[in-house]
Amino acid sequence: MDQPPAQLAVTEAGRSCPGLLELRLVDCRNGLSDESLRCLLTGCPRLSLLQMDSRAAACDAVGWSCSQQLLAEQVCRLASLSVRSWSSAAPMLRDLPECPLLTSFATCGAELSNLLTPLSRMPELTDLRLRCRNWCRSATDLQLLGGAARLRCLRIDSRFVDAASVPPLLARLPQLRSFRLKSSARVFVLDCHACAILRALPAGLTDLGLSFEHADWSCRAGVGPPAVLPPNLRRLRLEGLPPRADQLRLMELLASCPGLAFLTLDLCTDDLLPALLSRLPRLHCLRLTDCSRLTHQAWANLRELQSLGAATPDLHELRAHRCSRRSLTDEALADLCASPVARGLRRLSLSFDCSQLTAASLASIASGCPLLTRLVLAGSGFGQADLQAFRLSFEHCVTVTNHGPL
Repeated sequence: MDQPPAQLAVTEAGRSCPGLLELRLVDCRNGLSDESLRCLLTGCPRLSLLQMDSRAAACDAVGWSCSQQLLAEQVCRLASLSVRSWSSAAPMLRDLPECPLLTSFATCGAELSNLLTPLSRMPELTDLRLRCRNWCRSATDLQLLGGAARLRCLRIDSRFVDAASVPPLLARLPQLRSFRLKSSARVFVLDCHACAILRALPAGLTDLGLSFEHADWSCRAGVGPPAVLPPNLRRLRLEGLPPRADQLRLMELLASCPGLAFLTLDLCTDDLLPALLSRLPRLHCLRLTDCSRLTHQAWANLRELQSLGAATPDLHELRAHRCSRRSLTDEALADLCASPVARGLRRLSLSFDCSQLTAASLASIASGCPLLTRLVLAGSGFGQADLQAFRLSFEHCVTVTNHGPL
C-alpha cells in the first residue's frame, strides 16, 4: 500500500539522511506512521530535535497512524522536543518513560496539571517553554518537580497569570538565566506584586521579559524600596508600564544593570529617551513600542547630548513605534541624525505616522547614519524615486521597507 506523501517524505529521510539532526513535521498526524518512525529510529541515530506541529485545530492521537510506543521510543532519544498542539501528543506524553537526554521541551495548550507527570520524567530538563490558558498555581505545582531547580530557561505565555505566585516560583529556580513571562488578560498587576517579582529575580539572570496589560515596574515611592535588576542582565523587555509610572525610579532601575545591551519598553517620554541613551553605555538595541507621548523635543534632546559631552552607547538598532505625527517631522529627523547615537545605527524603524516626512528626512538619515543597512517607515508618502535615490546615496546595500500612507 502506498504511503501518503508526508509519511513517504519522513520514511525517505530515515533511509537517506543518517546525519539528520533536526526534524520539523508540519502535520504530525499525516507524517508519522509505524514505518516512517522505524526508519527514523534505525536510520537517523543522531536525530536530537523534533518539532511536531499540526494543521488540525483539534487533532488527537486516535487519528494518528503510528504506534504511540514507537513515538515514545523516538522521544526518549531526543535532546529537544516541541509539541505545538498538546492534544495531538497527550496520550504519548502521559505514558512517557524517563527521557534522560531531553533538555528542552515546549508545548502549547496544555493544562498545568497535565504537565506534571511528563515533566517529572525529564530529569535533565533545563529549557521549558509553555503556552497555556491559566498559570495560577505555578509555585505549588513546580515544587512537585524534582528537576525544577535545574531550569536555566523558562518561558510562560498564558492568558492569565497570578502575579502573586511568581516570586515563590522564582525562589525555586536559582540557576535561571532566561525568564519570559507574558499574560494577555486585561488585568492590573498590583504595584506590590510587580515590585516583588523584580526583587525575586535570580542573581544570575541575563535575559528577562515581563509583559502584562498593566504593571508598574518602576516601584514608585510608597510601594517599597527601589528594586535592583540582576547585575549581569543583557536583555530586558518590560511591557505594561502605565503613564503614571515613576520615570526617575524606572531609570534608576534600568541603570542598575550597566551591561544592558537589548532593551524593549512600551513607555517613553521626551526626558526618558535621552536618559536611556546617556546612562546605558553598552546599549546596542533600543525598541520603543509606544512612542505616542513623544514630541519633537525628544529628538532635540538627543542632539543636545553631544554639546553636553554625555557618553552615548554604540547603538546599532533603534525602533520607535506608534509615534504621532507631531513628533515625526523633518526637523525632528534632522535632530535625531545629528545626534551622536545615529552614527552607528544599522537598523532604524519609525512608525506609524511618517506622513509629515519629506525627501529632506531621507537626506538627513543618509548623512547621519552612514552604516545603515535597513530602514523601515510606516505611514510615509515617499515614492519609488525618492527611495531609490536614498539607496544610491550609500556605497553598500540598504534595504528599505515603506508601508506607505495610512
